[in-house]
Amino acid sequence: MAEGGPGAGGAGVFGRDLREVRPAAPPGRGPWPLECLLARLRTAGGSCPDLFRRRACPRGVQAVREGLEARGARGAAEFLATVGDRHLVAGAVKLYLASLPEPLLTFDLYPAFLSAACVPGTGPDVSALQDLVRGLPGPERDAVRLLMKFLKDMRGATEAEISGDEGGEAVAGRLPEPNLGALFAPLLLRRDKTWVDVDTRDIHCATAVVGYLIQNVEDLLAGDGGGSARPARESR
Repeated sequence: MAEGGPGAGGAGVFGRDLREVRPAAPPGRGPWPLECLLARLRTAGGSCPDLFRRRACPRGVQAVREGLEARGARGAAEFLATVGDRHLVAGAVKLYLASLPEPLLTFDLYPAFLSAACVPGTGPDVSALQDLVRGLPGPERDAVRLLMKFLKDMRGATEAEISGDEGGEAVAGRLPEPNLGALFAPLLLRRDKTWVDVDTRDIHCATAVVGYLIQNVEDLLAGDGGGSARPARESR
C-alpha cells in the first residue's frame, strides 16, 4: 500500500471523512474513489441483473481497495481498467460507503429523513426531502448526487422504454428503485454505527428514502449549483 500520511494520495482513503480525502473533490463532484468506481462500472456496459446483489469475493474486493489506495486518484482509472469482474468493483463501491465514518445522509438527519419519507396517509413529504438533501454538507450532497444519478441510470425500465420509445431496445435485468433502495439504505442512512435492534418500520422507511432519492434525484437537487449549502464540518 502506498506510503504517506492519512489521506495523502490514495493511502487510507477508505474509512476517511470526505473532507480528508486528497486530492479534494471540486465543488459539485463526488469523492474520487466513488467517482472512479462508478465510472468503471459505466464503462463495463451491458446489463447485469445482479449487480450489487451478488456477494463479491471478499479477497477480490479488498484487492480493489488496496489497488485504489496504492495508485491514488491519478492512477485509479488505469488500475480499475485491469479489474475484469464488475462485481468486485460493485463490491468496492459498497465497501467504500460502508467504511465512511458517517453515512452520506448523516447520523443527525436519520430521524428527519425517515419522518419525511413515511408520512402516515400521505406518502413522502417531497418538500421536506428536498430541503434535507439540499441541506446536507457539500461533500455529502455531491456524493449523494453522484451515486443517485448512477443508480437511476441502472434502474428498472421506464414506461417509455417498455413502449419502445427508446428505439425498441429492451432494458432488461435492471433493478427497480425499491430493490436498490433496500440494498443501499443500510449504507446511506443509519441512526448509529450499526443496524442492531432497528425497528422494522425504520428499515422500511429508510428503503423508501433511498428509492425516492434514486427516482427523483434531478427534482430533489433542482436549482442546486453544487456548492456547499452550509459550511463543511471540521475534519475529525
